[in-house]
Amino acid sequence: MNDTFIVETDDGAVEMTVLFTFELNNNHYIAYTDGSVDPTDGMTKVFASRFNPCECDPVLYPLSGEEFDMVEVVLESLFDDD
Repeated sequence: MNDTFIVETDDGAVEMTVLFTFELNNNHYIAYTDGSVDPTDGMTKVFASRFNPCECDPVLYPLSGEEFDMVEVVLESLFDDD
């Protein structure tokens, strides 16, 4: 997967930046951002999906609650300030 990709939304095309990808239990995951900031906490919005890296134009699949929790732990470990 490239460093950036386009997602089509109701508001038009949005460029996303890949933060990281990883594989666990034969599934591939991607965390990405559009660079926008959440006005409630000032943090950059981060999204996560499951994908198949063998596809020419990979489809982003929604995560289950358990998968999202796992990606969140990975994200926190990568960007922990301590």
